[in-house]
Amino acid sequence: MIALAAALLLAAAQPASLLAVRVEEGEGSATIALQLSGPATVVTRYWTDRLHTLILDLRGATLAIRPGPAHRSRRLQVRTGQFQARTARVVVESAPPFAYTTKRTQDGLLVQLRFAGAHENRRPSPKAQAPAPVPATTRAAAIPPDSAQPSAPAQAAARIFSIVAFGTLDSVAQTVAAIAGTEIRVHPAVARRPAALKLNRTTLQQTLAELCRQTGTRWTRAADGTVEITP
Repeated sequence: MIALAAALLLAAAQPASLLAVRVEEGEGSATIALQLSGPATVVTRYWTDRLHTLILDLRGATLAIRPGPAHRSRRLQVRTGQFQARTARVVVESAPPFAYTTKRTQDGLLVQLRFAGAHENRRPSPKAQAPAPVPATTRAAAIPPDSAQPSAPAQAAARIFSIVAFGTLDSVAQTVAAIAGTEIRVHPAVARRPAALKLNRTTLQQTLAELCRQTGTRWTRAADGTVEITP
């Protein structure tokens, strides 16, 4: 019994190993799968500068793979390193801003990225490009008012999210846009002002209010639904 208890304690004291990093990129998204040999505490940080950077610190884990680049493309770079003796680090860098989520899996962690502007780059299908005409006699009944879906600005305003980002006003605003699923334009006169956000369970309106409070700006919504930040 004593030997078994000692073995269990020794196993519990051993750090997990980061065994593999697999990256798959899509048109407007990417998935990063981290394979771990055991449990680890994940601490994330996100900030914006020349590149948009996500750091994942895996506390209680060590590298079992060679440190350095794990993935590199024109849009996305992923690299690994041993930050501390029992903390493995994964760094994700991207030119476009992105929203991210993390999800624990049976063999590690799944990180999903959604890049800003992805919805704007999607080409409509041939059916969407050339919809069948609706006869004039039935046009009024073809789209009942009750079936209308919420507009994109309304969906963005209702979304609740958390954000940690710092950099220029423009770079932080684009990070907010990526997370909230909206479009934000920043006036060039204030685009380089410093900004920092660390908010939990916030809405788009609350985030914009804090961002404008820090930078001495104001925000309005244009007729097309775009958020505009001006002096």
